[in-house]
Amino acid sequence: MSLLLLLLIIFFLLAIKILQSILLRTCLILGVKVHIGTTFDKLVEPANRNSSWTVKTTPSSCPVCSYGFDMIIGADGKQNSLPGFPTKEFRGKLALAITVNFVNSGSESETQADEISGVTSVYKQDFFNNLISQHGIDLENLVYYRGETHYFVMTAKKTSLLERKVIKKVRRGR
Repeated sequence: MSLLLLLLIIFFLLAIKILQSILLRTCLILGVKVHIGTTFDKLVEPANRNSSWTVKTTPSSCPVCSYGFDMIIGADGKQNSLPGFPTKEFRGKLALAITVNFVNSGSESETQADEISGVTSVYKQDFFNNLISQHGIDLENLVYYRGETHYFVMTAKKTSLLERKVIKKVRRGR
């Protein structure tokens, strides 16, 4: 069984809080060092072929600044904190992904709520059209899992966010 498939199965069975805790613990067991209160500032190019990439951080006294790196992964989306490296971006209409966790108090109505394991507006058109007509909310997709918390992930379309005044104005080119 591939690691990705295993992670997907774990994700669907566990609350996100538990999954994050498991992933952090696994990293710590494997020797990953976590530097709390440290901010990545920039990459420092190797001085020659025999040296490695390094990083500048805040605070500058962080031990990470003395490490040499063979690989650096930036998972920060459009902000791209790794300048000088080409990026590719494929965008459709502007939408905003929203992730929310609510307290699960275990009430009867909470335990009866059906989980939604990832639906998109393409495949469940009636459900999403109902959201628009009854509540004025236009979503591209929706996920809901019940565990220690009520975990929601949804992608709201720009027009819906503008109408509900979640977004006040649209910048040019967006």
